[in-house]
Amino acid sequence: MKTRSSMNLYKEYVDEYYEKGMSVIPDKFAMKAPLIKGWNEFCDRLPTKAEVLEWKDTYHKTNIALCTGKASGIIAVDMDCIDPEIVEIINEMTIPSPVEKIGAKGWTRFYKYDAAIKTCTIKYNQKVVLEILSDNKKTTIPPSKHPSGASYRWTDKSLLDI
Repeated sequence: MKTRSSMNLYKEYVDEYYEKGMSVIPDKFAMKAPLIKGWNEFCDRLPTKAEVLEWKDTYHKTNIALCTGKASGIIAVDMDCIDPEIVEIINEMTIPSPVEKIGAKGWTRFYKYDAAIKTCTIKYNQKVVLEILSDNKKTTIPPSKHPSGASYRWTDKSLLDI
């Protein structure tokens, strides 16, 4: 993936993801919130070329997010914990993934979509530890800016590489 410096990451990357059949939408810059209303419909269908063009022209400061589920053919497992004991347990329980992103804490691993795998959240001490992002979910993807100011990054391969 090329290194770029724009603050309109959706406009810069959408075409590459769209060509690979992945449903991506614009997120608010340096946030993890979608810019468009009704975004979760794009978990079930790809945006049209007209919708993509409208978003590219309308929004000028964006992150980029992958809609998980049927439309992209991808689910994600998002681990939001830094407790070493819990991290070790989760790493032992999860299967390897060819693609992983790193954010402010934890990781997100990407897998082929399976309709039998449902979205769920696992909490420990009332804090989210792990989420399975399947139908009607999204995840902000690199090189988007995290609210902390750091950029999300791929550990090795990106979704565009597989």
